Amino acid sequence: MKLHMTFSLAVLTMLVLYTNGNTGEPAFEHDSSRKVNDSVSDDCDSSRILYLWLSPDENAKVRFEKNGDTYSGRVVWVSDSVKNEQLRKSDHNVDPEHQNGPEIFTGFRCKDGKWVDGTIYVAQRDKRMKCKLRISDDGQQMYVTVSKGIFSRTKTWTRIEE
Repeated sequence: MKLHMTFSLAVLTMLVLYTNGNTGEPAFEHDSSRKVNDSVSDDCDSSRILYLWLSPDENAKVRFEKNGDTYSGRVVWVSDSVKNEQLRKSDHNVDPEHQNGPEIFTGFRCKDGKWVDGTIYVAQRDKRMKCKLRISDDGQQMYVTVSKGIFSRTKTWTRIEE
């Protein structure tokens, strides 16, 4: 009986951690049609990250900048639907012109050829989570892997022109 309850608690914890409590939808979508391990560069040259990136849902744009010895990504544009949701919730406000939004990626460093030690703000949970970044060989995709314990999810961001 005790083993069954422990297992059930573990399954319940996984469901709570990886679903949006309000809708039951996954908090992190996993796009299995995209192959994350295809042509990923182990080089973390800053010229490969200092761009404008479009979110997987195509509802936000983030610009990466160097801050001392770390790199951060700040929201510079959000879609009208995201803006309306933010105004409704009044959390992590983006200004009306979408120019000075919050830093959702913070603290990334190059270590052993990889972007590590960073965090991402996860809006569905209203908290920061550890994550790692990888840039594709052609520099057009950024793979963002969020980890919580033994679980992780990867989403693909797309580099866009200004």
